[in-house]
Amino acid sequence: MSDCIPAAELAALAGLPDTDARRLHVEACARCRAAWLEYRDFMEGDAADGSTVRLPDPTASAALDRAIAAACSPPRRRALPGLRLVVPLAAAAVLAFALLPGRDAPNPAGDTPAALRGEAQPVAPVLHAPRTRPDGALELRWDALAGASAYRVRFVGTDGARLGESAAQADTSYLLRPDALPAWLPVGGQVAWRVVATRDADDIVSAPSLVTVPGGR
Repeated sequence: MSDCIPAAELAALAGLPDTDARRLHVEACARCRAAWLEYRDFMEGDAADGSTVRLPDPTASAALDRAIAAACSPPRRRALPGLRLVVPLAAAAVLAFALLPGRDAPNPAGDTPAALRGEAQPVAPVLHAPRTRPDGALELRWDALAGASAYRVRFVGTDGARLGESAAQADTSYLLRPDALPAWLPVGGQVAWRVVATRDADDIVSAPSLVTVPGGR
């Protein structure tokens, strides 16, 4: 059960290589694979009209983690073997809808969603867990996208409203310094961040990930 995929990493699975340990676990664990398939079905069924996708409240990710972990734990008795799997995965599927890597607002012209049903899937940037530096700055990191010329970091509030985004840069990391935060970021608050990669004339947007803005007491 300790190898089960955390909720925050579900959206990134599609962009991982087949040899990644998380992908290998999903292939080997029937229950965890079922949770991922439920999540993917919701992701591919995202609204085609670009309607706003509300981000989860701070407890949603933890609740989804618990649901997946419960689904992956071995059953205690043999009676009704399918029942124990269905209930946690149903809860996981409902919560996963709030974590979809869909659009944070009606899609502006030029933005290419990371996943559209029935179309070729562009490879979006894969986000990594934020890292706190010794000086208190929070480093947001992601994988380079082949052919991308620049990246912007976009921040979204828990109500789904876009807060702002960074200037274009070539680096694959971005620092949030407590003493130099953008005015539109809530100090100590929780927001979602995603990376917008510019490749040729297209903007390719990553799945979102939640982060706590540094500087809170």
